[in-house]
Amino acid sequence: MIEKINPKAFKICCVLEDHGYSAYIVGGAVRDLIMGREPKDWDIATSAKPDQIKACFNKTIDTGIKHGTVTVMLGSDGFEVTTYRIDGEYSDNRHPDTVEFTDDIIKDLSRRDFTINAIAMNKEGTLLDPFHGQIDITEKSIRCVGNADDRFTEDPLRILRACRFRAQLPEFRIHHLPTGLFMGVHAEKLQNISAERIRDELTKILVADDPAGGIEAAYHNNVTAYVLPEFNRMITCQHENPYHYTDVGHHSLDVVKGVPARANLRWAALLHDVGKPDTKAWDESKGRFRYIGHPERSVEIATEILDRLKFSNADKDHILKLIQYHDFTCETPSKLRRFAAEMGKDFFEDFYALQYADAYAHTAEYAPYIQSKHDDMRAKIEQYFADGSAITISGLQINGDDLLALGFQGKQIGEFLNRMLSECLGQPGHNNREYLLAQAAKYKKKLDRAKRAEERPQEGEE
Repeated sequence: MIEKINPKAFKICCVLEDHGYSAYIVGGAVRDLIMGREPKDWDIATSAKPDQIKACFNKTIDTGIKHGTVTVMLGSDGFEVTTYRIDGEYSDNRHPDTVEFTDDIIKDLSRRDFTINAIAMNKEGTLLDPFHGQIDITEKSIRCVGNADDRFTEDPLRILRACRFRAQLPEFRIHHLPTGLFMGVHAEKLQNISAERIRDELTKILVADDPAGGIEAAYHNNVTAYVLPEFNRMITCQHENPYHYTDVGHHSLDVVKGVPARANLRWAALLHDVGKPDTKAWDESKGRFRYIGHPERSVEIATEILDRLKFSNADKDHILKLIQYHDFTCETPSKLRRFAAEMGKDFFEDFYALQYADAYAHTAEYAPYIQSKHDDMRAKIEQYFADGSAITISGLQINGDDLLALGFQGKQIGEFLNRMLSECLGQPGHNNREYLLAQAAKYKKKLDRAKRAEERPQEGEE
């Protein structure tokens, strides 16, 4: 494995050892090397104290110096270097109240979350594995270091991290006893964790290789009951119609798996049917359950979730639009052009992906029928963008310069262009330069008459 060590991480270990300190590569990088994967992050633990680390290198950043972490910069690359430490109590369920530095790497590894992340490797490639993480990697098991009760009491976010590793390592399973058991016992403490940290871990689960496995692990270990209770209602809501083969929750997970691993898209996939439990109703005339209005109800519930998890307005807006229109079909040209104009070209890559995944998360008999309707609509929308149809103001055959030449001023330009866009969306043949200039001339005369009338002295003013 030594030949696969990042050269800059190797250099940092060498420099620290040259100054008389011990140093190990730790955490996920070691796990990934053992598994034959390409590490993304290289973290280093050392016996050197923070000030001593800084004295060894030309450029450092105090990223977490209170807890012993210094970022060492080698060129444009940053590497977190942390002093071996022993954590005190976690009274806030987030950070240790005190940190005690130590010279003992074993004590440092003992405070880590899972055995697969508690393996250290020196620059020669020799492994230090006091908690048998290699065995758990071989057995594909996610198991707490030491006492699971203590690990989750210290930082309940580790409960979600277990689900995240389950999602990121698809062949792995959470060790039921005692790790899984104490996940359920302590899941309630996740309510003490900030919304941002919960959101970030859930997002990492959703964009992982096996998002469904991560979310299902959270559900089966009582985690979603506290971080995403709406999902519990989805998974216990059976569709009970001939078009679906599973419950609402598993249908949504199938859609998540079916879309590209983009965060907002996968959130939209997870929540696109979150309103179905509230809209499920028996339709006597159809002889089956239906979910009339579920996109609108899904938007309402998703808004509450995204606000609770403190999503940015931009991310929330995109996710909610995808949810609102995931079932949208339209054959009326003017209405479809207006839809394309309102959404904008950048919206449609995610929109098409969501509709496709949703279609094929229906029964094999029904899915092709749904997708054929989506394909027809997609072809028309893409044609609108490709053939110069006036979908946006920039697609009109006149522009602001033309209106300035006719004497338009200020906001008059935007008002007229929007007026013409609205007309051309309904009547695309009107997107003709000669016609639009003629309309502009008429509109300018109308503006001028209105201005003269406004300036004319009223009776009794003189």
